[in-house]
Amino acid sequence: MLARRVLVTGGSGFIGTHLVSAVLDDGADLLNLDVKRPVLPDQRKHWRDLDLLDAKAVEQAVVDHRPDVIFNLAAVADIWLTGDALLANTQGLRNLIVASSALPSSPRLLHVSTQLVVKAGYTPQGVRDA
Repeated sequence: MLARRVLVTGGSGFIGTHLVSAVLDDGADLLNLDVKRPVLPDQRKHWRDLDLLDAKAVEQAVVDHRPDVIFNLAAVADIWLTGDALLANTQGLRNLIVASSALPSSPRLLHVSTQLVVKAGYTPQGVRDA
């Protein structure tokens, strides 16, 4: 990996835990923002308990860490939830993008999703401003 400073959101989940391990093995300076504590004790020093819906806290964390790369894995993956329960997937991503724009140079942002964000057979109805 070429990045020196990496920010991961949702790094305490299953995929995130493996990504955090790989990034740390590569020697990058890593920060994991997640509402869930990491299960691996050696990852806890790189973790900050942070909800992506807290726009000010997200901006402060991004500005403080100054990442070259952001991996956004934070999400609610339950297709039966609606409305406010899914705001981490939409408003949380928006907060991360807005926070990134406060940096002098824009980091690369990789947004990861899942096939479980909509019911099978769903056809998007168009773009909607969140």
